[in-house]
Amino acid sequence: MVKIGIDGRVFNKPLTGVGKYVTQLLNRINEVAKYETTFYIYNNNKDIDLSECRFKHVLRVDERGFAQKMKPVVWLKFFSKSCINADELDYFIGGAGFLPHLSSNIKTIVVVHDFNHIIVPATMTFTQKIAHQLFYKSDVKKADYVIVNSQGTFDKTIKYFKKTPDIIVNPAVDSVYKKLDIELVTGRLKELTISKPYLLAVATLEPRKNLGNLVRAFIKLRSENYLKEHKLVLVGKFGWKNEEIRHLINQNKDIIQHLGYLSNKDLAVLYNGASLFVFPSVYEGYGMPVAEALACRTQSITTNISELVEASKGQASYIGNVSDINSICKAILNAFDSPPKQIIMTGINEDSNADFCNVVSSWFNLI
Repeated sequence: MVKIGIDGRVFNKPLTGVGKYVTQLLNRINEVAKYETTFYIYNNNKDIDLSECRFKHVLRVDERGFAQKMKPVVWLKFFSKSCINADELDYFIGGAGFLPHLSSNIKTIVVVHDFNHIIVPATMTFTQKIAHQLFYKSDVKKADYVIVNSQGTFDKTIKYFKKTPDIIVNPAVDSVYKKLDIELVTGRLKELTISKPYLLAVATLEPRKNLGNLVRAFIKLRSENYLKEHKLVLVGKFGWKNEEIRHLINQNKDIIQHLGYLSNKDLAVLYNGASLFVFPSVYEGYGMPVAEALACRTQSITTNISELVEASKGQASYIGNVSDINSICKAILNAFDSPPKQIIMTGINEDSNADFCNVVSSWFNLI
């Protein structure tokens, strides 16, 4: 039997893109493993989401009072060692880029998602920034194997860490994201009290996602009598430094609708119903919402950086300067004024799942 340990922080609720991606990886590793495999999940937090996990697992939660109060990364780095090493693992997967102190005989696999701490450090919390500055590079460099989520992240791992990743595994688009029957979409939107037409943005409401500039751009367009029938629908929980965007939303509830975390099925409905999907993030390691929107055949505009061009397979339209509200306004108006792009399903959904499975299978059978 093979024992694989997992940094369980990636499963903390609500599940983020990182958590969904790691879940995909583990499900596929479990499917192709040559031997019976058990995954050991370590965390100092009980409130986790394992609903999509299709593998045999043992949950290890540190229930000591002081551990429960710790920042998760502090717990992982300094207080998880004894619990993890007692299980005599064969592998440990650092799904968020960090590794605990492990016995030397445990092979380590690190997943690198992005370089926020270098490219956009101001968008990170103090704890996140310090942890990345202190441990991220050294943990990635000492790992036995490194997985990255995009060619852009691959290139940056070499540039910033002088470490060549072992494999690129683009996230697979969930099969729920597809073109849906219009009556189904209309009915569910009505139940969610969402009226067409609307622009859609999906992201945690925090600085790096740049939704503040999108909101300001939309308010500007409406004030200038553009998109007079449209609302802006924002999907995602409030993150840190959200005071300004929260204020903008509250002051403009007649034209802006904020929803919290949604299920994949409801999110697919919203993508299908949107006139336009907008994702003006300052920086991403990949950018799953763009791939999901395009899988639903929804016209999309996003930031002109290599990772988002890769995620969109070149099938989106691109914003020249997401720091400039006028540039976002121009991109939105151009999307409405130009003939709709023909979005080719192949390569966005079915092929992405096949590629994901094949790549993970080939790689894991080699290690």
